[in-house]
Amino acid sequence: MLILVQLTSHNMIYTREQRQSAYKKLPSEVQDLIMSNETTELIATTLKEAGLNDEQSNLADSEILYAMFCLQSLNDTISNIAKLINKNPDDLSKIRSVVQDNILSKYKIDIKEFIETNKTSESSVPEIPSINLPMVEE
Repeated sequence: MLILVQLTSHNMIYTREQRQSAYKKLPSEVQDLIMSNETTELIATTLKEAGLNDEQSNLADSEILYAMFCLQSLNDTISNIAKLINKNPDDLSKIRSVVQDNILSKYKIDIKEFIETNKTSESSVPEIPSINLPMVEE
């Protein structure tokens, strides 16, 4: 359990709402690309070829999804995967190039702009008025 806590503290954990919101902002052709069997199989094969076990592949897959949803950059994704599986980011260059060349390069959007938009929306937490505080009168 201690190891898990240590590992997850390195990377950003996105809520279901953040992931859904980011996904919905993407154009439909990007959504289709992300959800295609071809993309899913490509990522699974690439992670297996990189020598990741099932648990590591699941963690890496989540990180790659964050990049595909434009929640974080591919560099952050690779860095997080490296920390999670205790490898040098340079050892993951094949994963980086496969994701960049076969997926992200097909996006017809400004990925950096989408990442910035998602960062600003994730930091704006709705203010909840407290109804049980005493009124302050002058």
